[in-house]
Amino acid sequence: MKALLVLLLLVSSAAFAVNPHFDEARAGTVYIGVGDGHGTGVAINDHCALTAAHVVSGAKSITLIDQGGSHPAVALSDEAVDLAVVCVASGINAKSVRIARTLPPRYTPVFSLGFPLQEAQILTEGRYQENDMVTAEIAPGNSGGGVFNEETGQLIGLSDAIDEYHNYTSDFVFPHLQTIIDSVDIIKFLDAHKVEYQS
Repeated sequence: MKALLVLLLLVSSAAFAVNPHFDEARAGTVYIGVGDGHGTGVAINDHCALTAAHVVSGAKSITLIDQGGSHPAVALSDEAVDLAVVCVASGINAKSVRIARTLPPRYTPVFSLGFPLQEAQILTEGRYQENDMVTAEIAPGNSGGGVFNEETGQLIGLSDAIDEYHNYTSDFVFPHLQTIIDSVDIIKFLDAHKVEYQS
C-alpha cells in the first residue's frame, strides 16, 4: 500500500510539473506600447525585440516595457511579412529567446505568451497544425507575442491573427485557431537586415 501511494505521488508530481520552458519564455517576453494601443514582443538580443509590424504600424511613439521599466524605442518593420524589430538604446532587461530554424511536426505541443489584458501576461497552450497555424488561443494584445515549441522552448513563430475563412455568402472566425508568422520567415527577415539573434 505504501509503495502504491509513493507511485501515485510521483505520477501526480510529474503530471503537474511546470514546464521550465514557460519561465524561459516569460523572461523573454516584453510589452510593446503604441499610444493608446499595445502588443507583445520577444527579446532577440541585448537591445532589440521582435514583434508583428501591424503592432507598430503608424505609431507616433513606441515604448518597450520590460522588467527594468519603460524605454522609448524605434522600429524597423516590413509590412509585407508583418515583422518588425523594436530596439532601445538603453538595452533590454529580458532573456533573448532561441529561434527555431525549422518548424516542428504537426500536432507538436506549443504555447503562446502575450499581454491581452495589458498588465497581465497570459500563457495559452495548443498544438502546431502546419501551414502556419496553431490552436493556442489569442486575443488582440497577443499580437507579436511568441509561440513556442513546448518540448524545446524554441520560438516557432509570432502570434498574428485569429484565423478566418471567407466565402461569397459569409465570413467564419475560428476562435481556437490562429495564424503565426513562422520562424523560417523570421530568420530570413533578421538575416536580410543583419540583426543578431540566437537559434
